[in-house]
Amino acid sequence: MAGPSIFRTREEKEAYVEHMFDAIAPRYDTMNRLMAANLDQRWRKLAAQRATTGKTGPYLDIGAGTGDLTLALARAAPNAHIYGLDLAREMLTRGL
Repeated sequence: MAGPSIFRTREEKEAYVEHMFDAIAPRYDTMNRLMAANLDQRWRKLAAQRATTGKTGPYLDIGAGTGDLTLALARAAPNAHIYGLDLAREMLTRGL
């Protein structure tokens, strides 16, 4: 069971999370690679291959961050419509 929230409203919490991820966006991919010893790239490729096998899409990557999984999906299914969605605009901007 969660304790009391430091946020007064849902919107306040969303704004905090968005700001936090916007702030870490420049270092996000580097930190992922370091902390996961590059295994993050392997699991994304494998996940994309398994998700797209025999399917034409469309695909939606929710919480796309800088778009690593979105790009892996695009590589695995080049003719499919693939969309990435993230709350933090700076993360998506980095992925473009």
